[in-house]
Amino acid sequence: MPIFAKIQGKTLYADNDDDEELPDINLDITHTKVFLGRADAYPADESLGPHMGTCHSKSVSRRHLTISWDPDRDQWQLYVDSKNGVVVDTKFWEKGKTVDLFHKSAIKFGPCACYFVLPGGEGEPVIAASTVAAPPPPPPPPPVAVPPPLFVPPPPEPTSVVV
Repeated sequence: MPIFAKIQGKTLYADNDDDEELPDINLDITHTKVFLGRADAYPADESLGPHMGTCHSKSVSRRHLTISWDPDRDQWQLYVDSKNGVVVDTKFWEKGKTVDLFHKSAIKFGPCACYFVLPGGEGEPVIAASTVAAPPPPPPPPPVAVPPPLFVPPPPEPTSVVV
């Protein structure tokens, strides 16, 4: 499975338990649409796409943000799903907003601070999401054979018109 991008960073503080370990965030984006949010003990509903848990903080929604590839614009984007919002490159974005992501875009939500990293470096993903082979189209239907007519009427007799 291709890795289109990575999310790399840290959990900066624990707001649930003083003894909670502060994990690093290292997530591989292997789909063109993923949801990031709170890592819960129960499985997330993945009917809309893969879910990636980041931390256990209550300030992070179960589905906090969506990262997706826009093939029409050839651009990665972040959509804010949480009423708590997201900070991207020092600018706050509220729920319902979409922001373009670039190599090393800084993303902060709840206690999570991370970077969106394109493996190829500055603006060059290793595998551009638009180049992933789409499934082959279905084969065309077989041609329909039209049987010859059983009876061909004779051509009409020429008529002369008297004026």
